[in-house]
Amino acid sequence: MLNLNKNNGKIYILKRGVYMIDIKQIKLQNNIEEAIYITNNKDCKTNYMGSYSKIVGSTNENQYQINDILNFKDKKVLLTGSSADQYLSSIFFGSREETIYDINALAEFYIYLKISAIRNLKYEDFIEFILPYINKEKYLNVNLIKQLIYELPPYIKEFWISYLSEVDSSKIGNLVSFLDNDISNIKNKTPYYIKENYYTLKKILTKKDYPKFIETDISYFEYSIKDNYDIISLSNIIECNQQPFDDVLERKLYTDEEWIEYIKTVIYKQLNSNGKILVFQTIDWNSEQYVNEGFEKYTINNNKEKNIALVLKK
Repeated sequence: MLNLNKNNGKIYILKRGVYMIDIKQIKLQNNIEEAIYITNNKDCKTNYMGSYSKIVGSTNENQYQINDILNFKDKKVLLTGSSADQYLSSIFFGSREETIYDINALAEFYIYLKISAIRNLKYEDFIEFILPYINKEKYLNVNLIKQLIYELPPYIKEFWISYLSEVDSSKIGNLVSFLDNDISNIKNKTPYYIKENYYTLKKILTKKDYPKFIETDISYFEYSIKDNYDIISLSNIIECNQQPFDDVLERKLYTDEEWIEYIKTVIYKQLNSNGKILVFQTIDWNSEQYVNEGFEKYTINNNKEKNIALVLKK
């Protein structure tokens, strides 16, 4: 029989008369505490790419054109978690098997909630629930969250129950940050925000298990990613990694030279035959080094902006 006990803020399991630290439970409690802190401190500074930061609510990548380049159909894919938009779009475009990774531990809880919302809500209800500028009363509505979480894995459910019991419902939106607040822009780059596509995705999701989520810094790829994939997306991680954050000196990789070597010597090994690695970046970032090292360069139209997709093929 197992009994949970707390002592000096630590959580223990009593098993056969011996107390053992429950690392997973401690981690969950830390996740909850960090989420509460971010929620209660709207203007707190958190690293854009750190273990705990605001969750990104929508992608800034044109998923239609990314699919034109990568072709997700019947592929086994490894994708950044973020807003879940890359994952959901890959499924819409026909991917066969998906794994999500993210350095932000809080992304997992949002992603699972978003998937449950699509599986269970009508299109109009989903839009109001997931976007902050449609209906403020219905955005991340507490009562609806409580309904949606009951089909989720126990530790995801436990996070939301504990989190909701500790925060002001009017502040929940502080946990999520949107890169784009224009629904027409979001529809132009993310397929499932179009009603017809939403119901196509909904039908697929109801037949799939929830995805595997790996909490990791991609620069420690070899310690956390064990499978091989047809597509590996690094999204815009490298460009973000090179921004002047306070913790930049703690990062394992920083320069383009370091990243290129790491991709070609470490990440490349996890590609299946004919596999592809994607690096996404803004138009003003210098991509010449990548092209010189064998990456194919594509221009992506992202509403009024242009971005670069760099693809290394095996």
